Amino acid sequence: MNTISNSQDKGSEKIFSIVVSVYNKVNYLERMMSSVLSQSFLNFELILIDACSTDGSYEYLEKFNDPRIVLIKQPNMGVSVAKNYGVFVSSGKYITFLDADDYWEKGFLEEIVRLLSKYHGYEAYITGYKRICKNHSDIVQYENKCADGIANDYFKNRVNGWGVHTSSVVVTKDIFNRVGGFPFLLGSRIVGKSWLVNCNGEILSEISSYSLDSGSVDLNRSFLLIPQSLESIVDLEVALPDIPAEDQFMHDSVALISDFIYSSKILSNWDGDVSNQMTSIKRTPVIYPHLFAMCTVLSSNKYKVCQSHLKNYVKYLTVSFLQKVKQLPSADRKIIIRFHGLHAVGINSYLGLFVTSYLTKIKLRIRRISIKLSPKV
Repeated sequence: MNTISNSQDKGSEKIFSIVVSVYNKVNYLERMMSSVLSQSFLNFELILIDACSTDGSYEYLEKFNDPRIVLIKQPNMGVSVAKNYGVFVSSGKYITFLDADDYWEKGFLEEIVRLLSKYHGYEAYITGYKRICKNHSDIVQYENKCADGIANDYFKNRVNGWGVHTSSVVVTKDIFNRVGGFPFLLGSRIVGKSWLVNCNGEILSEISSYSLDSGSVDLNRSFLLIPQSLESIVDLEVALPDIPAEDQFMHDSVALISDFIYSSKILSNWDGDVSNQMTSIKRTPVIYPHLFAMCTVLSSNKYKVCQSHLKNYVKYLTVSFLQKVKQLPSADRKIIIRFHGLHAVGINSYLGLFVTSYLTKIKLRIRRISIKLSPKV
């Protein structure tokens, strides 16, 4: 591998593009910006996508006079659209993301450069991170016995509760685009359908109902690629809040085609107490893109990872998914379950067990109530 240049000259080729989506995070921006601009490795560009903040975030960011900073204002269409656009306009070979309320340690980029030099030919890199909450904090690492290595048990570790956090990951721009980046949900009331779409403007799947009732906004088509087959739809909207786990879709999809290289160093900090401020609406669409992606791969039999680990991961994801989907009307529930592909990957028995368990709990609860209300003889 050629020597990686640490030059911050404006004309030099950028190694890293750091993409940050911002919406009403003015109270966290000083910490985030300081953590980026104090990095010991200097050869990067910082792409800030502000979604028309109303708290002075954009005005705060305008004050920085650093040639490496690219500040863009776009309508609020959610985190996925903002980050995808940031990658689209980026010039670096490697893409890294930082949430506006998170921050790095000084040596984050320098450690990634060390991994790049040691492990040639890989396309995805992660460090350990600290998850900070009001009442506690914990350390999250792929492995704590070795300083670094190949994360070849990615899906096995996912079942054990480990996961990649977006602010601790670096991927090549090429693999980001190959897996489709961060997916988002489009919908039309007139057509009565919804579509899961990736960053390349490709429809991943169609849903035979309008699934954006939790919230939506009109599109500004200058900032995202619309599938050609949808361009004539006049009332096309994007889901806001975003679909959940759009970041895990990207991480998991990368892991299907490339091993992650990990560092055990704790170089990223995740502020877990900051709520999603992109919208005041709390309900999110019951679309789990990473579950959809894993079911699609399982049903195609085209993957290089261990089948048992992948199936266990799908079961692991199904638990939280079914907690959400059971709240839907029966007709919608069938559509959403079929959309995710659970019927096609041998998880039917698992679904049956879950439903049986759920109904049993309800019956026991009713029985307890009836016993409590029964008159004493």
